[in-house]
Amino acid sequence: MDTKVSYMRKMRIHAVMLWIAIGTMKTISPIPVHAEPSMAIPSGRSEKVAMDSHISNEQRKTFYAMLDQVMEIFRDNKSFSKNESAFGVMAKMESSFDDSGRQYLYKCESIPSASIEFITVSDPLNFSDDRSQVPVVPQSFRIMFRHLVYGLDRAELERRLSLESYWVDSNGVKHDGNSLQSFPPSLQLHVYRYRAKQLVGSRFPVDVELSFFDPRSEDINKEPILNAITVVRSYPYLTPEMRKKKREEEQQKMRD
Repeated sequence: MDTKVSYMRKMRIHAVMLWIAIGTMKTISPIPVHAEPSMAIPSGRSEKVAMDSHISNEQRKTFYAMLDQVMEIFRDNKSFSKNESAFGVMAKMESSFDDSGRQYLYKCESIPSASIEFITVSDPLNFSDDRSQVPVVPQSFRIMFRHLVYGLDRAELERRLSLESYWVDSNGVKHDGNSLQSFPPSLQLHVYRYRAKQLVGSRFPVDVELSFFDPRSEDINKEPILNAITVVRSYPYLTPEMRKKKREEEQQKMRD
C-alpha cells in the first residue's frame, strides 16, 4: 500500500483521540466525535488517483450550495426536510431510543468521497418532560471526506460561512483566535473552531469546526487538506432536573 495512503489512514484513526482531547475544552454545543478508520478506494481507480484528487468546479459549486443551505437551516432557522436535495440522497435514517430526534446519512453523487450526516433532537428550548412528544430541531451537520480532496481553502471557507475570529465556550466566555492545539499522535490534524457571525435574519448562535491535515515536510503538495466540517446550533445545556425547574417557573408565572 502507498505509504501516504497508509499514513492518512492512521491519521484518521488517531483523529478521534484528538477530538476527545479537544472535547475536554467546554463549548456551548459539543462537537460530535466520530472515527472514520477505513478509507475505501473506488474500484477501477488507482490509490493515488483516488487519494490525491483536486476538487472540480462542479464539486465546488455543489459543496458550497450544501454549506449555504446548512447555514440557512442552523443560523436562520430555515425549515429542514429529511429529503433535502442539497445534501444528496438519503441513504440511512436512525432513531434515538430516548429522544424524538433522528440521524440522517446522505450520499452526494457529485461528491462521492463525502460522508454527510445531519442530526436532529427534541427542542432543548421546550421544557416538556415527555421528550418523545417535543418537536425536533437541528442539532448538528457534518461532512467528512473519506479521500483526500485538495483545493478547499480555509480562508475561503471562513468568508463563505461568515465566521468570527473567535470561539465561545459553554460558560459564554469568548476565546480569541480559532486554531486549537494538536495532540500526539495526530500532530498533522489541525482543528479550527469558530462562532458564526450574527447576520440580518440570524435566529440562533452557531458553532463551526474545520479540521485540516497539514502537510508533512516530505509531502510534494504543501497545501492543507480539508478533512471535515462540523456545524452545530448552540443551545443552552439543560438536564431533566433543570427542565423541570424551568417548567415550574413557567407554571408559577402563569399562576401569578
